[in-house]
Amino acid sequence: MTIKTSPATEKVVTYIRSFLDTKGAAQLPPVRKLAQLCGVSLVTANKAVAQLRNEGAIISRWGHGNFSPSHVPFTVNKERTEDECHESKFISIVNSIKKDLSSGHYPPNEPLPQIKHLVNIYGVSSPTIRNALNHLINENMLVRNGNKFLFKTTRSKLRLKIAIIAFGTNHNTVKIATEREQNFYRQLSIAAANHDVDLEIICYNDYLDTPVFFVPENQNLKSYLQSDVFCGIILSSYHMKNSAECLRHLSLLKKPISVWIQDHSVLALVSKYSNKENITFFDASYSTLPGFETAKSLYEKGHRSIAFISPFHASSWSKNRLQGIKSFFTSINEPFAIHEFVLDEYISDYSFMEKVIETGQLDKFLSAEKLKNTLNKALHNRIINFEIEGNTLLRDNLIYNYSSSLFEKALNQPGISAWIAVNDLTACMINDFWDFRNIAVKIRPALISFDNTFESLEKGISSYDFNTGGDVNNMILHLLYPNSALFSSKKRVIRIKGTVVQRKSSEHRIQST
Repeated sequence: MTIKTSPATEKVVTYIRSFLDTKGAAQLPPVRKLAQLCGVSLVTANKAVAQLRNEGAIISRWGHGNFSPSHVPFTVNKERTEDECHESKFISIVNSIKKDLSSGHYPPNEPLPQIKHLVNIYGVSSPTIRNALNHLINENMLVRNGNKFLFKTTRSKLRLKIAIIAFGTNHNTVKIATEREQNFYRQLSIAAANHDVDLEIICYNDYLDTPVFFVPENQNLKSYLQSDVFCGIILSSYHMKNSAECLRHLSLLKKPISVWIQDHSVLALVSKYSNKENITFFDASYSTLPGFETAKSLYEKGHRSIAFISPFHASSWSKNRLQGIKSFFTSINEPFAIHEFVLDEYISDYSFMEKVIETGQLDKFLSAEKLKNTLNKALHNRIINFEIEGNTLLRDNLIYNYSSSLFEKALNQPGISAWIAVNDLTACMINDFWDFRNIAVKIRPALISFDNTFESLEKGISSYDFNTGGDVNNMILHLLYPNSALFSSKKRVIRIKGTVVQRKSSEHRIQST
Protein backbone atom coordinates (compact mmCIF):
# COMPACT_ATOMS: atom_id res chain seq x y z
CA MET A 1 0.00 0.00 0.00
CA THR A 2 1.36 3.46 -0.91
CA ILE A 3 1.81 5.75 2.08
CA LYS A 4 0.20 9.14 1.53
CA THR A 5 2.37 12.14 2.34
CA SER A 6 1.46 15.78 2.68
CA PRO A 7 2.39 18.20 -0.13
CA ALA A 8 4.91 19.88 2.19
CA THR A 9 6.62 16.58 3.02
CA GLU A 10 6.63 15.59 -0.65
CA LYS A 11 8.26 18.94 -1.44
CA VAL A 12 11.19 18.13 0.88
CA VAL A 13 11.44 14.57 -0.44
CA THR A 14 11.64 15.91 -4.00
CA TYR A 15 14.29 18.44 -2.99
CA ILE A 16 16.45 15.76 -1.33
CA ARG A 17 16.19 13.42 -4.32
CA SER A 18 17.16 16.29 -6.62
CA PHE A 19 20.05 17.21 -4.31
CA LEU A 20 21.41 13.66 -4.39
CA ASP A 21 21.05 13.49 -8.17
CA THR A 22 22.82 16.77 -8.83
CA LYS A 23 25.45 16.63 -6.11
CA GLY A 24 26.31 12.95 -6.51
CA ALA A 25 27.75 11.10 -3.53
CA ALA A 26 27.48 13.89 -0.97
CA GLN A 27 26.26 14.48 2.54
CA LEU A 28 22.82 16.06 2.92
CA PRO A 29 22.48 19.45 4.61
CA PRO A 30 21.43 19.30 8.29
CA VAL A 31 17.71 18.75 8.81
CA ARG A 32 17.32 22.29 10.10
CA LYS A 33 18.91 23.65 6.93
CA LEU A 34 16.62 21.48 4.78
CA ALA A 35 13.59 22.94 6.55
CA GLN A 36 14.87 26.44 5.85
CA LEU A 37 15.69 25.75 2.21
CA CYS A 38 12.26 24.27 1.52
CA GLY A 39 10.31 26.77 3.60
CA VAL A 40 8.73 24.10 5.81
CA SER A 41 8.67 23.27 9.50
CA LEU A 42 11.36 21.23 11.20
CA VAL A 43 8.81 18.47 11.86
CA THR A 44 7.99 18.21 8.15
CA ALA A 45 11.68 18.04 7.22
CA ASN A 46 12.19 15.27 9.79
CA LYS A 47 9.30 13.29 8.29
CA ALA A 48 10.81 13.56 4.82
CA VAL A 49 14.22 12.37 6.04
CA ALA A 50 12.63 9.46 7.92
CA GLN A 51 10.62 8.46 4.81
CA LEU A 52 13.72 8.36 2.60
CA ARG A 53 15.69 6.50 5.26
CA ASN A 54 12.95 3.85 5.41
CA GLU A 55 13.06 3.58 1.61
CA GLY A 56 16.84 3.09 1.70
CA ALA A 57 17.42 6.24 -0.35
CA ILE A 58 19.61 7.71 2.39
CA ILE A 59 21.59 6.28 5.29
CA SER A 60 22.08 7.99 8.65
CA ARG A 61 25.13 7.85 10.86
CA TRP A 62 24.58 9.00 14.43
CA GLY A 63 26.46 12.23 15.00
CA HIS A 64 27.62 12.42 11.39
CA GLY A 65 24.44 13.17 9.39
CA ASN A 66 22.61 11.70 6.41
CA PHE A 67 24.26 10.37 3.24
CA SER A 68 23.45 8.68 -0.04
CA PRO A 69 24.08 4.91 0.17
CA SER A 70 27.06 5.28 -2.16
CA HIS A 71 28.94 7.51 0.27
CA VAL A 72 28.74 6.48 3.92
CA PRO A 73 31.74 7.48 6.04
CA PHE A 74 33.22 5.34 8.74
CA THR A 75 31.88 6.26 12.14
CA VAL A 76 34.61 5.25 14.61
CA ASN A 77 38.23 6.37 14.80
CA LYS A 78 40.10 3.13 15.51
CA GLU A 79 42.64 4.97 17.66
CA ARG A 80 39.95 6.02 20.13
CA THR A 81 38.11 3.73 22.51
CA GLU A 82 34.37 3.28 22.38
CA ASP A 83 33.98 5.08 25.71
CA GLU A 84 36.03 8.03 24.45
CA CYS A 85 33.90 8.28 21.32
CA HIS A 86 30.71 8.15 23.38
CA GLU A 87 31.99 10.83 25.75
CA SER A 88 33.03 13.08 22.88
CA LYS A 89 29.67 12.70 21.16
CA PHE A 90 27.78 13.38 24.40
CA ILE A 91 29.72 16.59 25.12
CA SER A 92 29.26 17.74 21.52
CA ILE A 93 25.49 17.27 21.69
CA VAL A 94 25.23 19.03 25.06
CA ASN A 95 27.18 22.00 23.67
CA SER A 96 25.06 22.07 20.50
CA ILE A 97 21.83 22.19 22.49
CA LYS A 98 23.29 24.87 24.79
CA LYS A 99 24.21 26.98 21.78
CA ASP A 100 20.72 26.66 20.31
CA LEU A 101 19.14 27.58 23.63
CA SER A 102 21.31 30.65 24.14
CA SER A 103 20.87 31.85 20.54
CA GLY A 104 17.08 31.87 20.88
CA HIS A 105 16.50 28.99 18.45
CA TYR A 106 14.07 27.45 20.95
CA PRO A 107 11.43 29.84 22.36
CA PRO A 108 11.95 30.58 26.08
CA ASN A 109 9.54 28.95 28.54
CA GLU A 110 8.06 26.70 25.85
CA PRO A 111 8.53 22.93 25.37
CA LEU A 112 11.39 21.71 23.20
CA PRO A 113 10.52 19.49 20.21
CA GLN A 114 9.74 15.85 20.97
CA ILE A 115 12.62 13.44 21.56
CA LYS A 116 12.10 11.74 18.19
CA HIS A 117 12.48 15.09 16.44
CA LEU A 118 15.55 16.07 18.45
CA VAL A 119 17.08 12.73 17.40
CA ASN A 120 16.86 13.79 13.75
CA ILE A 121 17.90 17.37 14.42
CA TYR A 122 21.16 16.41 16.15
CA GLY A 123 21.76 13.08 14.40
CA VAL A 124 22.24 10.97 17.53
CA SER A 125 20.36 8.19 19.26
CA SER A 126 17.40 8.65 21.57
CA PRO A 127 19.37 7.62 24.74
CA THR A 128 22.08 10.19 23.93
CA ILE A 129 19.50 12.95 23.55
CA ARG A 130 17.82 11.98 26.84
CA ASN A 131 21.15 11.94 28.66
CA ALA A 132 22.02 15.37 27.23
CA LEU A 133 18.67 16.83 28.30
CA ASN A 134 19.00 15.37 31.80
CA HIS A 135 22.50 16.85 32.02
CA LEU A 136 21.08 20.29 31.15
CA ILE A 137 18.41 19.85 33.82
CA ASN A 138 21.21 19.32 36.36
CA GLU A 139 22.80 22.53 35.10
CA ASN A 140 19.45 24.33 35.65
CA MET A 141 19.10 25.22 31.97
CA LEU A 142 16.06 22.97 31.47
CA VAL A 143 13.16 21.86 33.64
CA ARG A 144 11.04 18.78 33.13
CA ASN A 145 7.26 18.83 33.00
CA GLY A 146 5.98 15.29 32.49
CA ASN A 147 7.43 14.12 29.17
CA LYS A 148 8.31 17.64 28.11
CA PHE A 149 11.55 19.58 28.55
CA LEU A 150 11.29 23.36 28.86
CA PHE A 151 13.92 26.07 28.55
CA LYS A 152 13.23 28.15 31.65
CA THR A 153 14.55 31.70 31.56
CA THR A 154 13.60 35.21 32.54
CA ARG A 155 14.60 36.37 29.07
CA SER A 156 11.60 37.15 26.87
CA LYS A 157 11.22 35.74 23.39
CA LEU A 158 12.66 37.99 20.69
CA ARG A 159 9.76 39.18 18.52
CA LEU A 160 10.92 39.97 15.03
CA LYS A 161 10.09 43.13 13.11
CA ILE A 162 9.77 43.97 9.44
CA ALA A 163 10.60 47.49 8.30
CA ILE A 164 8.18 48.93 5.73
CA ILE A 165 9.82 51.66 3.65
CA ALA A 166 7.15 53.83 2.01
CA PHE A 167 6.77 57.40 0.79
CA GLY A 168 5.73 59.90 3.44
CA THR A 169 6.34 63.56 4.24
CA ASN A 170 7.24 62.97 7.90
CA HIS A 171 7.27 60.36 10.66
CA ASN A 172 4.26 58.00 10.40
CA THR A 173 2.63 59.94 7.56
CA VAL A 174 2.52 57.35 4.79
CA LYS A 175 0.91 58.60 1.62
CA ILE A 176 -1.98 56.33 0.60
CA ALA A 177 -3.95 57.54 -2.40
CA THR A 178 -5.58 54.44 -3.90
CA GLU A 179 -7.76 51.57 -2.81
CA ARG A 180 -5.03 49.18 -3.94
CA GLU A 181 -2.60 50.73 -1.44
CA GLN A 182 -5.18 50.49 1.33
CA ASN A 183 -5.68 46.82 0.53
CA PHE A 184 -1.91 46.27 0.49
CA TYR A 185 -1.43 47.58 4.03
CA ARG A 186 -4.53 45.79 5.30
CA GLN A 187 -3.35 42.46 3.86
CA LEU A 188 0.16 43.13 5.13
CA SER A 189 -1.05 43.62 8.70
CA ILE A 190 -3.07 40.38 8.52
CA ALA A 191 -0.13 38.38 7.13
CA ALA A 192 2.26 39.81 9.73
CA ALA A 193 -0.09 38.78 12.54
CA ASN A 194 -0.34 35.27 11.07
CA HIS A 195 3.47 34.99 10.99
CA ASP A 196 3.84 36.47 14.48
CA VAL A 197 5.97 39.43 13.41
CA ASP A 198 5.58 43.16 13.95
CA LEU A 199 5.59 45.88 11.30
CA GLU A 200 7.34 49.22 11.61
CA ILE A 201 6.83 51.88 8.95
CA ILE A 202 9.73 54.18 8.10
CA CYS A 203 8.72 57.00 5.77
CA TYR A 204 10.98 58.18 2.96
CA ASN A 205 10.71 61.56 1.23
CA ASP A 206 12.80 62.13 -1.89
CA TYR A 207 11.09 65.36 -2.96
CA LEU A 208 13.33 67.31 -0.55
CA ASP A 209 16.70 68.76 -1.57
CA THR A 210 18.28 65.75 0.15
CA PRO A 211 16.20 62.54 0.43
CA VAL A 212 15.34 61.67 4.03
CA PHE A 213 14.47 58.44 5.85
CA PHE A 214 12.36 59.40 8.88
CA VAL A 215 13.92 56.98 11.37
CA PRO A 216 12.63 57.06 14.99
CA GLU A 217 14.48 59.66 17.08
CA ASN A 218 16.38 60.67 13.93
CA GLN A 219 18.72 57.71 14.26
CA ASN A 220 21.02 56.53 11.48
CA LEU A 221 19.08 54.22 9.13
CA LYS A 222 21.88 51.67 8.81
CA SER A 223 22.58 51.29 12.53
CA TYR A 224 18.85 51.23 13.31
CA LEU A 225 17.95 48.47 10.86
CA GLN A 226 21.07 46.39 11.56
CA SER A 227 19.49 45.38 14.87
CA ASP A 228 18.77 41.65 15.16
CA VAL A 229 15.13 42.46 15.84
CA PHE A 230 14.66 43.38 12.14
CA CYS A 231 14.48 40.29 9.93
CA GLY A 232 14.11 42.27 6.71
CA ILE A 233 12.62 45.14 4.71
CA ILE A 234 9.59 45.60 2.44
CA LEU A 235 9.85 48.44 -0.07
CA SER A 236 6.62 49.95 -1.39
CA SER A 237 7.60 52.19 -4.29
CA TYR A 238 4.30 54.07 -4.64
CA HIS A 239 4.62 57.90 -5.01
CA MET A 240 8.43 57.99 -4.78
CA LYS A 241 10.25 60.36 -7.09
CA ASN A 242 13.12 57.90 -7.57
CA SER A 243 12.43 54.53 -5.97
CA ALA A 244 15.55 53.15 -7.68
CA GLU A 245 17.76 55.38 -5.53
CA CYS A 246 15.84 54.34 -2.42
CA LEU A 247 16.45 50.67 -3.22
CA ARG A 248 20.14 51.37 -3.81
CA HIS A 249 20.43 52.73 -0.25
CA LEU A 250 18.53 49.77 1.21
CA SER A 251 20.61 47.21 -0.70
CA LEU A 252 23.70 48.33 1.24
CA LEU A 253 22.16 47.20 4.54
CA LYS A 254 22.68 43.46 3.90
CA LYS A 255 19.15 42.63 5.03
CA PRO A 256 16.65 40.58 2.98
CA ILE A 257 14.46 42.93 0.93
CA SER A 258 11.05 42.28 -0.62
CA VAL A 259 10.34 44.85 -3.33
CA TRP A 260 6.72 45.50 -4.31
CA ILE A 261 6.92 46.73 -7.89
CA GLN A 262 4.54 49.65 -8.25
CA ASP A 263 6.37 52.12 -10.49
CA HIS A 264 8.50 52.09 -13.63
CA SER A 265 11.62 53.33 -11.81
CA VAL A 266 12.03 50.24 -9.63
CA LEU A 267 10.79 48.01 -12.46
CA ALA A 268 13.85 49.05 -14.48
CA LEU A 269 16.09 47.68 -11.72
CA VAL A 270 14.85 44.09 -11.87
CA SER A 271 17.62 43.00 -14.25
CA LYS A 272 20.26 44.77 -12.15
CA TYR A 273 19.30 43.49 -8.71
CA SER A 274 17.42 40.25 -9.32
CA ASN A 275 20.63 38.21 -9.08
CA LYS A 276 21.38 39.52 -5.60
CA GLU A 277 20.65 36.88 -2.99
CA ASN A 278 18.97 39.18 -0.48
CA ILE A 279 16.59 40.99 -2.88
CA THR A 280 13.40 39.52 -4.36
CA PHE A 281 10.95 41.45 -6.55
CA PHE A 282 7.19 40.87 -6.43
CA ASP A 283 5.49 41.79 -9.68
CA ALA A 284 1.74 41.26 -9.79
CA SER A 285 0.48 44.26 -11.77
CA TYR A 286 3.37 45.11 -14.10
CA SER A 287 3.72 41.67 -15.70
CA THR A 288 1.94 40.33 -18.80
CA LEU A 289 0.15 37.64 -16.77
CA PRO A 290 -2.99 39.71 -15.88
CA GLY A 291 -3.59 40.52 -19.56
CA PHE A 292 -3.08 36.89 -20.54
CA GLU A 293 -5.59 35.62 -17.95
CA THR A 294 -8.16 38.28 -18.81
CA ALA A 295 -7.96 37.47 -22.52
CA LYS A 296 -8.31 33.77 -21.70
CA SER A 297 -11.49 34.52 -19.74
CA LEU A 298 -13.06 36.32 -22.69
CA TYR A 299 -11.90 33.66 -25.17
CA GLU A 300 -13.65 30.96 -23.13
CA LYS A 301 -16.88 32.93 -23.55
CA GLY A 302 -16.50 33.04 -27.31
CA HIS A 303 -15.08 36.53 -27.84
CA ARG A 304 -12.67 36.92 -30.78
CA SER A 305 -12.87 40.66 -31.55
CA ILE A 306 -11.77 42.75 -28.57
CA ALA A 307 -11.10 46.42 -27.86
CA PHE A 308 -8.30 47.41 -25.48
CA ILE A 309 -8.83 50.88 -24.01
CA SER A 310 -6.16 52.80 -22.08
CA PRO A 311 -5.70 56.54 -21.44
CA PHE A 312 -2.47 55.67 -19.54
CA HIS A 313 -0.49 53.90 -22.25
CA ALA A 314 2.74 55.78 -21.48
CA SER A 315 3.07 53.33 -18.57
CA SER A 316 4.80 49.95 -18.58
CA TRP A 317 1.85 48.30 -16.84
CA SER A 318 -0.56 49.35 -19.60
CA LYS A 319 1.78 48.15 -22.34
CA ASN A 320 2.37 44.82 -20.56
CA ARG A 321 -1.33 44.17 -20.08
CA LEU A 322 -1.88 44.68 -23.79
CA GLN A 323 1.09 42.44 -24.54
CA GLY A 324 -0.40 39.73 -22.29
CA ILE A 325 -3.70 39.92 -24.21
CA LYS A 326 -1.88 39.59 -27.52
CA SER A 327 0.22 36.70 -26.19
CA PHE A 328 -2.84 34.67 -25.31
CA PHE A 329 -4.62 35.13 -28.62
CA THR A 330 -1.42 34.45 -30.54
CA SER A 331 -1.05 31.17 -28.64
CA ILE A 332 -4.49 29.77 -29.63
CA ASN A 333 -3.75 29.76 -33.35
CA GLU A 334 -7.26 30.95 -34.28
CA PRO A 335 -8.47 34.09 -36.10
CA PHE A 336 -8.82 37.06 -33.73
CA ALA A 337 -8.77 40.87 -33.74
CA ILE A 338 -7.46 43.18 -31.02
CA HIS A 339 -8.35 46.84 -31.57
CA GLU A 340 -6.12 49.27 -29.66
CA PHE A 341 -7.64 52.54 -28.43
CA VAL A 342 -4.86 54.14 -26.40
CA LEU A 343 -3.37 57.51 -25.47
CA ASP A 344 0.29 57.53 -24.54
CA GLU A 345 0.84 60.89 -22.85
CA TYR A 346 0.24 59.88 -19.21
CA ILE A 347 1.34 56.95 -17.03
CA SER A 348 -1.42 57.03 -14.38
CA ASP A 349 -4.39 58.87 -12.94
CA TYR A 350 -2.07 60.58 -10.47
CA SER A 351 -0.74 62.78 -13.29
CA PHE A 352 -4.24 64.27 -13.52
CA MET A 353 -4.54 64.63 -9.75
CA GLU A 354 -1.32 66.65 -9.72
CA LYS A 355 -2.89 69.05 -12.23
CA VAL A 356 -5.98 69.49 -10.05
CA ILE A 357 -3.94 70.17 -6.92
CA GLU A 358 -1.38 72.45 -8.60
CA THR A 359 -4.06 74.65 -10.17
CA GLY A 360 -6.18 74.72 -7.00
CA GLN A 361 -9.37 73.88 -8.89
CA LEU A 362 -11.23 72.86 -5.75
CA ASP A 363 -10.75 76.30 -4.23
CA LYS A 364 -13.18 77.67 -6.84
CA PHE A 365 -15.97 75.58 -5.35
CA LEU A 366 -14.98 75.09 -1.71
CA SER A 367 -13.60 77.37 0.96
CA ALA A 368 -12.06 75.37 3.78
CA GLU A 369 -12.37 78.38 6.10
CA LYS A 370 -16.11 78.70 5.44
CA LEU A 371 -16.56 75.01 6.02
CA LYS A 372 -14.68 75.25 9.33
CA ASN A 373 -17.09 77.94 10.48
CA THR A 374 -19.99 75.58 9.76
CA LEU A 375 -18.58 72.44 11.39
CA ASN A 376 -18.10 71.60 15.04
CA LYS A 377 -14.42 71.99 15.97
CA ALA A 378 -14.27 68.28 16.81
CA LEU A 379 -14.89 67.53 13.11
CA HIS A 380 -12.37 69.95 11.59
CA ASN A 381 -9.92 67.12 10.99
CA ARG A 382 -12.42 65.57 8.57
CA ILE A 383 -12.25 68.45 6.12
CA ILE A 384 -9.31 66.72 4.46
CA ASN A 385 -11.66 63.85 3.52
CA PHE A 386 -14.00 66.30 1.84
CA GLU A 387 -11.08 67.85 -0.04
CA ILE A 388 -9.89 64.42 -1.21
CA GLU A 389 -13.34 63.54 -2.54
CA GLY A 390 -13.63 66.91 -4.29
CA ASN A 391 -10.17 66.66 -5.88
CA THR A 392 -10.89 63.08 -6.98
CA LEU A 393 -14.09 64.16 -8.73
CA LEU A 394 -12.24 66.97 -10.53
CA ARG A 395 -9.47 64.50 -11.47
CA ASP A 396 -12.03 62.10 -12.92
CA ASN A 397 -13.52 64.98 -14.90
CA LEU A 398 -10.14 65.65 -16.51
CA ILE A 399 -9.61 61.95 -17.28
CA TYR A 400 -13.10 61.55 -18.74
CA ASN A 401 -12.70 64.56 -21.02
CA TYR A 402 -9.31 63.22 -22.10
CA SER A 403 -10.53 59.65 -22.67
CA SER A 404 -14.01 60.04 -24.11
CA SER A 405 -12.68 60.15 -27.69
CA LEU A 406 -11.38 56.59 -27.16
CA PHE A 407 -14.83 55.44 -26.03
CA GLU A 408 -16.46 57.02 -29.09
CA LYS A 409 -14.00 55.34 -31.48
CA ALA A 410 -14.45 51.93 -29.86
CA LEU A 411 -18.23 52.29 -29.94
CA ASN A 412 -18.16 53.09 -33.65
CA GLN A 413 -15.91 50.15 -34.54
CA PRO A 414 -18.16 47.35 -35.87
CA GLY A 415 -17.83 43.75 -34.81
CA ILE A 416 -16.26 44.28 -31.36
CA SER A 417 -17.93 42.04 -28.78
CA ALA A 418 -15.84 42.85 -25.68
CA TRP A 419 -13.94 45.79 -24.20
CA ILE A 420 -10.94 45.38 -21.90
CA ALA A 421 -10.28 48.53 -19.87
CA VAL A 422 -6.75 49.05 -18.58
CA ASN A 423 -8.02 49.47 -14.99
CA ASP A 424 -11.23 49.77 -12.99
CA LEU A 425 -11.15 53.57 -13.06
CA THR A 426 -11.31 53.51 -16.87
CA ALA A 427 -13.97 50.77 -16.82
CA CYS A 428 -16.21 52.82 -14.51
CA MET A 429 -15.87 55.82 -16.86
CA ILE A 430 -16.83 53.57 -19.77
CA ASN A 431 -19.90 52.59 -17.77
CA ASP A 432 -20.69 56.29 -17.21
CA PHE A 433 -20.23 56.91 -20.94
CA TRP A 434 -22.67 54.14 -21.86
CA ASP A 435 -25.19 55.41 -19.32
CA PHE A 436 -24.92 58.97 -20.67
CA ARG A 437 -25.40 57.71 -24.23
CA ASN A 438 -28.44 55.67 -23.11
CA ILE A 439 -26.99 52.45 -24.49
CA ALA A 440 -29.17 49.58 -23.31
CA VAL A 441 -27.40 47.11 -21.04
CA LYS A 442 -28.42 44.14 -23.18
CA ILE A 443 -26.62 45.47 -26.27
CA ARG A 444 -23.45 46.68 -24.57
CA PRO A 445 -20.18 44.85 -25.26
CA ALA A 446 -18.80 42.66 -22.50
CA LEU A 447 -16.61 44.75 -20.18
CA ILE A 448 -13.70 43.58 -18.07
CA SER A 449 -10.84 45.40 -16.34
CA PHE A 450 -8.13 45.15 -13.67
CA ASP A 451 -7.84 45.93 -9.91
CA ASN A 452 -11.06 44.47 -8.46
CA THR A 453 -11.88 47.66 -6.57
CA PHE A 454 -15.00 48.24 -4.50
CA GLU A 455 -16.42 50.41 -7.29
CA SER A 456 -16.13 47.54 -9.78
CA LEU A 457 -18.06 45.37 -7.30
CA GLU A 458 -20.62 48.12 -6.80
CA LYS A 459 -21.19 48.57 -10.55
CA GLY A 460 -21.07 44.87 -11.43
CA ILE A 461 -17.93 45.13 -13.57
CA SER A 462 -15.82 41.99 -14.03
CA SER A 463 -12.26 42.62 -12.91
CA TYR A 464 -8.91 40.90 -12.44
CA ASP A 465 -7.88 40.57 -8.78
CA PHE A 466 -4.09 40.72 -8.34
CA ASN A 467 -4.07 38.42 -5.28
CA THR A 468 -2.45 41.04 -3.05
CA GLY A 469 -2.91 38.74 -0.06
CA GLY A 470 -0.78 36.06 -1.70
CA ASP A 471 1.81 38.67 -2.70
CA VAL A 472 2.32 40.07 0.80
CA ASN A 473 2.40 36.59 2.33
CA ASN A 474 5.27 35.68 -0.01
CA MET A 475 7.02 38.95 0.79
CA ILE A 476 7.05 38.08 4.48
CA LEU A 477 8.09 34.48 3.80
CA HIS A 478 11.08 35.77 1.82
CA LEU A 479 12.21 37.87 4.80
CA LEU A 480 11.74 35.04 7.30
CA TYR A 481 13.19 32.30 5.05
CA PRO A 482 15.36 34.06 2.41
CA ASN A 483 17.07 30.80 1.44
CA SER A 484 13.83 28.91 0.86
CA ALA A 485 13.50 26.97 -2.40
CA LEU A 486 10.72 29.38 -3.40
CA PHE A 487 13.26 32.21 -3.68
CA SER A 488 16.30 30.25 -4.89
CA SER A 489 15.98 30.92 -8.62
CA LYS A 490 18.68 32.98 -10.32
CA LYS A 491 16.18 35.64 -11.35
CA ARG A 492 14.47 36.47 -8.08
CA VAL A 493 11.18 37.80 -9.45
CA ILE A 494 7.94 36.35 -8.09
CA ARG A 495 4.83 36.63 -10.25
CA ILE A 496 1.78 34.90 -8.83
CA LYS A 497 -1.45 34.39 -10.70
CA GLY A 498 -4.53 36.37 -9.74
CA THR A 499 -8.20 35.68 -10.48
CA VAL A 500 -10.71 37.14 -12.92
CA VAL A 501 -13.73 37.97 -10.78
CA GLN A 502 -16.75 37.45 -13.03
CA ARG A 503 -19.70 39.84 -12.70
CA LYS A 504 -22.66 40.96 -14.81
CA SER A 505 -20.62 43.08 -17.23
CA SER A 506 -19.12 39.99 -18.92
CA GLU A 507 -21.61 37.25 -18.14
CA HIS A 508 -23.04 36.77 -21.67
CA ARG A 509 -21.30 34.36 -24.02
CA ILE A 510 -20.71 34.57 -27.76
CA GLN A 511 -21.44 31.46 -29.81
CA SER A 512 -18.35 30.40 -31.77
CA THR A 513 -18.80 30.19 -35.53
